[in-house]
Amino acid sequence: AEMKSKAAEMMLADVPANVTVTSQSRGKMHKEEREAEEALERKARTEDDRLRSEARKAEGMLRREVAKGNETARHIERTVDANYRREERDADKRFRREAQKMRQSFR
Repeated sequence: AEMKSKAAEMMLADVPANVTVTSQSRGKMHKEEREAEEALERKARTEDDRLRSEARKAEGMLRREVAKGNETARHIERTVDANYRREERDADKRFRREAQKMRQSFR
């Protein structure tokens, strides 16, 4: 409401003092004022939509990066597990071989 009255004052300020404002010219000023407000609202909505779109894009990129990171972490985990199991298996084989040799040496 305050914006509307300021806009009306500004429009009236452009009118020279010796000109009388008729209801028709007042109606035209109101129409112009309304059109200006609608244009501002459209511009604000457009900017809002653009910002929302950018935010959605950024969120999608972030999710993809997180997914890549999670996949990398899972891959590392699987590799470490596999290496650990291989080392255990190899150690087990070595232990059995040593035990076999010791048994044979006692015979």
